[in-house]
Amino acid sequence: SVESCFYESEEAWGSPRDPSIVSANIHRIKAEGFQFGDIAILLRARTHLQAYENSLRAGGIPFQTIGGAGFLNRQEVLDVLNLLRFLADTDNDIALIGILRSPFFNFSDEDLYHLSIRPGGHWWDKLKTATSESRLNHWDFAHSCLKDWLTKPTGMLTSRIVEEALIHSGYFLILESSSRTVQTQRNLLKIIRIIQIIQIIQSLQIINFATLVMNISILMK
Repeated sequence: SVESCFYESEEAWGSPRDPSIVSANIHRIKAEGFQFGDIAILLRARTHLQAYENSLRAGGIPFQTIGGAGFLNRQEVLDVLNLLRFLADTDNDIALIGILRSPFFNFSDEDLYHLSIRPGGHWWDKLKTATSESRLNHWDFAHSCLKDWLTKPTGMLTSRIVEEALIHSGYFLILESSSRTVQTQRNLLKIIRIIQIIQIIQSLQIINFATLVMNISILMK
């Protein structure tokens, strides 16, 4: 469920009493049987963020603050956003190139060059014409995965599609050889959680990839 706070005037929003009211409501919700992890606070702006954090600490409420624009610039987060952008528009060549070069499919510069000279207008068209030559098996794998993710049932949540893509493509396995494995996995779980929060609030499912990317950017400002 979603609870909203309304104020009689613009000046009242973000007043010193506001964070304490939110903290009190969280304790009330917790007493009703929910867990702290079930609760998310969405702020219209980050202007009074520190006041909320201080109030939560004072109230003994554990919390995690989702990072701002810097978080969206993490490579693993960009990979997920590129996936969503491509699923929203298969003509988005920049997004597809980003996906192909990422741990989703690990295309080399040589792969991208040879793909760029194949027949087809957009890169998705080029990938669809890729042959099944032995040296291009990973091309076929990329095409098969992307085609599958594009044709998921309309009732399947976007967060579930992203999770499946990270697992099936081997993205998580590739992270095991990275020195930033733990932090990278945390960032991926965080972006999935953000998607889940937006889905709960706006009932966004598979047909709303483009809107979802826009809302993620707005939420993280």
